[in-house]
Amino acid sequence: MISVLVVEDQFEWADSVRFEVACQKGMKAVGSALTVREALDICSAQRVDVAVVDLVLQGEYGLDFLRTASQRYPSTAVVMMSAQPTPWAVEEARTCGAVGFIDKKDMESAEGIARIISRVANGEAVFTPGVSGEFGQSLAQAYGLSQKHREILRCLRRGMVVEEIADHLNIVPQTVRNYISAIARAAGVPGNQVKVLAWYLDELESGRFPDETA
Repeated sequence: MISVLVVEDQFEWADSVRFEVACQKGMKAVGSALTVREALDICSAQRVDVAVVDLVLQGEYGLDFLRTASQRYPSTAVVMMSAQPTPWAVEEARTCGAVGFIDKKDMESAEGIARIISRVANGEAVFTPGVSGEFGQSLAQAYGLSQKHREILRCLRRGMVVEEIADHLNIVPQTVRNYISAIARAAGVPGNQVKVLAWYLDELESGRFPDETA
């Protein structure tokens, strides 16, 4: 029996997912949570095989649940979902251990989520087409990054610090910091997550980014 936790603050969507899970043979909903704290409490009280977690909850982020659950409850497979997934959010979820990411726009109904839960419980990684499509975009095109921006991202990817990047590009350190801040603003990510974008750009340009659309 696959035990499923739904972490979602939109009541209609949460109810739909729970209903579809309840209709599936060999699957049961063991709880529903509106917040990260509630979700973690449920995981600590009982076994959760698959947690389906919305990216944005009530004043907090589902990624916070993912980060904690990956450490405390490694046997729980976490699938993130969002109506407006961004490349940064998807890659951050992957980095933190998510085994799937659902673009809600790909789901005509919650019934599709039940099928995804079943695949994830069987060890598959599932990223729906709307999410996978984000990976096909060039960061430069998506965020309007210049050649200098891309050079700095590549330097970050190689593990270089600000001073080393400045020497390499023959500019002053403060200019490097300004470029990094500009990248973060353009991509809509926290400044300390720019290295994730650096990795993402490198994988896209090298053609090594995995295809997980199946």
